[in-house]
Amino acid sequence: MQKRKKVNISFLAAVCSIAVIMIGTGLFVETRAGLSGLLSSFVPKNQISTPLPVNNSNEKTSRVVPILMYHHLLPNADIIANKFTDNGSIISTEAFYEQMKYLKDNGYKTLFWKDACEYLEQGKPLPAKSVVITFDDGYESNYIYAYPVLKEFGLKATINVVVKSSEIEPSERPTFNSKKLSHLSFDQMREMIKSGLVSIQSHTYDGHREVYTGPGQETKPFLLTKEYNHTLQKQETEDEYRIRIADDLRKAKVVLEQELGQEVVCLAYPYGRWNKDVQDAMIATGYKYAVTVRSGYAETGKDVLTLPRITIGPKDDMRSFANKIKTTK
Repeated sequence: MQKRKKVNISFLAAVCSIAVIMIGTGLFVETRAGLSGLLSSFVPKNQISTPLPVNNSNEKTSRVVPILMYHHLLPNADIIANKFTDNGSIISTEAFYEQMKYLKDNGYKTLFWKDACEYLEQGKPLPAKSVVITFDDGYESNYIYAYPVLKEFGLKATINVVVKSSEIEPSERPTFNSKKLSHLSFDQMREMIKSGLVSIQSHTYDGHREVYTGPGQETKPFLLTKEYNHTLQKQETEDEYRIRIADDLRKAKVVLEQELGQEVVCLAYPYGRWNKDVQDAMIATGYKYAVTVRSGYAETGKDVLTLPRITIGPKDDMRSFANKIKTTK
């Protein structure tokens, strides 16, 4: 009995020695791989599970992103003095500062709209706490008031401009006046782009207005309507309508790219409205992404030609703002 114990101990010691040698030389790995292959040959292929890729990144991600929509900014004193308190498109510079500070203090990552859309289009998760800041119309207040705040906190924003409004000779440009609406100059756009914090995209060339629908005075949005010409007393044909809207979108893209040297692939629909003809014209003229005014988070894998946004208005206090940008998906 004692002799058998000695034999067993000797045998185990020998096995351990061989295992150590095999591990040291890599033979154990090869043998294990061969054994696994041998065993798998006895299992039906439809029962062999493919292991999921291992995510070694500790970075949290999200499948949704709030795209914030702003328009015009003014100091609160000017809003009151100019009786703009009922205008839902104007927020105070004081409120905007606190909102941007909140983003910075709470670790939000601002993305250019175009960059965020590349995640969305490919169905890839975005960095956690991502947010997109957009301004519509291209008001000069974006340069006067918003840009310094963006620089202070190092935040990125996209401004969607109505291009024709910026085609004013420098000598004819009025001095900024809080009582009136003025638009960005190309020089101001270039300065903001150079900072690396601002992207300029399209809000049409001259399409943020309404046109006549018939011999009366009824009007509807430029991009959605076959225009009636009172002088000629005739309405556009379907082909004339499609050519007109495509020409407007193409001109906006060409002018911005020539003036600013920055790719333009994003369109903010005027009034947030579109139809199939508008989307066909967009695609034909080189646009890839578009935003609406429909409320909600943009989500990966969804239609990038009808992205929703989160409107930020004068009635949003800090609690409201924080709730609007908080994503749970």
